[in-house]
Amino acid sequence: MKVSHSLLFLVLCSIVFPSIAAGQTLKALEKAGDEAFGQKNFYVAMVHFSEALGIEPDNARLSYKYAEVARHFNAYQAAATYYEKVSYSADGPKYPLATYWLGMMKKSLGWYSEAEAVFDRFLTMKTGNPRDSYFFDRAQKELEWCRLAQKTGAEADPYIRVEQLGKQVNSDFSEFAPLERGDTLYFTSYRFEKEDDKFNPKRKVSKMMISVKGERGKALTRGMNDESKSTAHTAISLNGKRLYFTLCDYISDAELRCKIYYREPDRTGRWGKKAIELPTFINQEGYTATQPCLAYDSIAQKEILFFVSDRPGGAGKLDLWYATVEEQSFSKPVNLTSLNTPENEVTPYFDMPSQTLFFSSDGRVGWGNWIFGKAVPTAWSGSNPSSCRCR
Repeated sequence: MKVSHSLLFLVLCSIVFPSIAAGQTLKALEKAGDEAFGQKNFYVAMVHFSEALGIEPDNARLSYKYAEVARHFNAYQAAATYYEKVSYSADGPKYPLATYWLGMMKKSLGWYSEAEAVFDRFLTMKTGNPRDSYFFDRAQKELEWCRLAQKTGAEADPYIRVEQLGKQVNSDFSEFAPLERGDTLYFTSYRFEKEDDKFNPKRKVSKMMISVKGERGKALTRGMNDESKSTAHTAISLNGKRLYFTLCDYISDAELRCKIYYREPDRTGRWGKKAIELPTFINQEGYTATQPCLAYDSIAQKEILFFVSDRPGGAGKLDLWYATVEEQSFSKPVNLTSLNTPENEVTPYFDMPSQTLFFSSDGRVGWGNWIFGKAVPTAWSGSNPSSCRCR
């Protein structure tokens, strides 16, 4: 059977041109993902790499990049899936750290026995790269903690049960900073898009939400959330007359900087529309102040504001700070030097009956990607906490 040259040309075009177009699209998506990752815009980078993997699902390079972005975005399960795919692929030897990070993701998810097996496997690998010695040393420590976590977990209190709140509160994005007052749960959700954003896809912002009696969560109204900034981290003063929160704005394509504010009730008893910014010696210009937590120090007999900041004078990165709260003023903040490390210390929570400060840190080796710590103070004013117990 004879085929004309023109028909043959059309047949070849239909086969070749789509693959060229797909190649161009793949290249553009990967480049866009790389640029977003370089700008720390992890959500946008995940979208681009996900679309690229839709074209070449078995591409180890793209899978590794997607896993890296997912890890930085704290999407541990997605990161674990793709690190595992790379680690056990034919191209796995090109990406030896995929195995290390696979172990870290499984550990962060609480899959300690699986993480132990992965770290064991990583420790048998020889890459010949001197810089990887840090990861081998760290993997040995992580392996020990996985074993300890399994042993301690077996001895856990059987009466303590952890339950997810479900879709009434949770979404596919991050929900954090819970605060319970009576039958009302205040929390923050990262599910919202930034209005009039030039980025495609639009960047995410957080909003303060409430769930009453376990009903579906709703964003706070009456101007409580800023539509162009992230509003987060609800805290209420001990007398119930101040609602503290943070407003965070993009200072680059992906980096946020936060300041702490509060509102007071209006004549109707509802939170007023005027947001009052804390003094500049707390919201220091050019640095973040976030995650407010209110406490009462029974020794000093004063209300204390704990918060997190990357301001100068700390141990490094994000540190825990505190200031005493007077009726109309605040003391200058003090760094909790005995608790902070060169890494991040975050999420302060004060349990008043036990006078104990709970917090998280990634400056010490622990059970997950972050560890849990607690400090029992001698007095917050004039001295730092006497002890820090971390696990």
